This record gives sequence, structure tokens and C-alpha cells, in this order.
Amino acid sequence: MTAKEHGGKDPLIGQVLDGKYRINNLLGQGGMGAVYRATHILMDHPCAVKVLHSSMMTDPSAIPRFQREARAAARIRHQNAIAVNDFGITPDNVVYLVMEFFPGRSLRELLKTEGRFTVERTARIVERVAAALDAAHQQGIIHRDVKPDNVMIRELPNGDDEVKVLDFGIAKIVDSSQAMAESLTITGTIIGTPHYLSPEQCRAATDLDARSDMYSLAVVTYEMLTGSVPF
Repeated sequence: MTAKEHGGKDPLIGQVLDGKYRINNLLGQGGMGAVYRATHILMDHPCAVKVLHSSMMTDPSAIPRFQREARAAARIRHQNAIAVNDFGITPDNVVYLVMEFFPGRSLRELLKTEGRFTVERTARIVERVAAALDAAHQQGIIHRDVKPDNVMIRELPNGDDEVKVLDFGIAKIVDSSQAMAESLTITGTIIGTPHYLSPEQCRAATDLDARSDMYSLAVVTYEMLTGSVPF
């Protein structure tokens, strides 16, 4: 993720959140929250902090959805998945989660600046994304938004790529001990990014499984090899 310029001063920048995390600068924004580079002041360790937009606080489902993101991501411990290490709500109702800081660039940025990839590099990156998704699937978690924006890559001096999958914010958590999958989305709502949606996602199906993520990863693979999406 790269820093973005926004009008006006962000009141969080320079503040210490919850007595633990010094907010250094804005990395990016999404539909639910903003992501900052921060420092754990007790450990003197860099991290990324995602803060729920204050405008979302009027939505009674927003905090449970944010908690779900934290819980889902914390269940996935894999070298190719961004680790989530903390979640909290401050006394003044700032809701946040803390992730490992990964100094890479998104696959989306790389495709824009470098164009299509070689078969060898594509295979290497896709294998690592698939490994992270497999770790999630083994925990009963379906990502539902696999796309180049959610794949982070750090290009190493030896020519290799370190790969991380992030943003399980709209993940579907399937618990075999429950009769139904946990869902905090409205029935009939289409979840995901249009170019990468599986057919069942387009139909707003409620019985998604790991195959939906595999479809989306196949679209990403096609884009890496050709420079455009298939549909």
C-alpha cells in the first residue's frame, strides 16, 4: 500500500491510540476504514492499524463486522497471509485492529507499472496466494474478495517475491459446529469486486465455498499473464 494525499489534517496522525500505538501516517482507505502505519510504543515495533470510519458507527452491524474481520484473520497463521495481532475499542469509541506491517506494493500497482508477468513469476506468486487461501479454507474461512488489490508483494534482491494476502474483511466464516454459516451481510447483497466475482457470487448465493475463491484467483492469474481481465 502506498501513502495517499488527503485534504485536511488527519486528527489521528501523531496520536497514541489506546495507549499503545503511535499513528505515523496514512497508508490507504477502504469502504469500512483507514489503514495507518504505526509504531507499538512499548515494543518499538512497526505495525499497520486499521481504524473503522466514524461514519460507520451509526450502522449497528459495523462493529460486529469489524470484529469478524479481526477474528477471521487471526485464525489464519500462514507466511503468505497478513497476520492480525490485536483488536480494540478505545474509551472514546475508536474501533481498530492491528496487523503486521508489510513494506510491499500491491499486485495491482505492479501490473500498472510493469505490465503482464512472465509465466514463471505468475506461477510463483499464484502458488503462494493459493497457499494462503488454502490455510484460510482449512479454518473454514472463504475470502470472497480475491483481487490484485488484496495481494501484496515485496520484490527481494535475489529476484524472488515475498507474497502476502490481506483483507479478510468480507470473509465468510463457516463453522462446522453451526447449522448455518456466520453472515453479517444482507441477504441478496452481492459481495466482492465485479471483475473477479464467481458466478455464484453474482447470483448472491449464500452457500459459497472454497471454489469461489479459486475462480477469483483464476481471473487474477489470467490478468497477470495477459494484462487484462477475461470478462
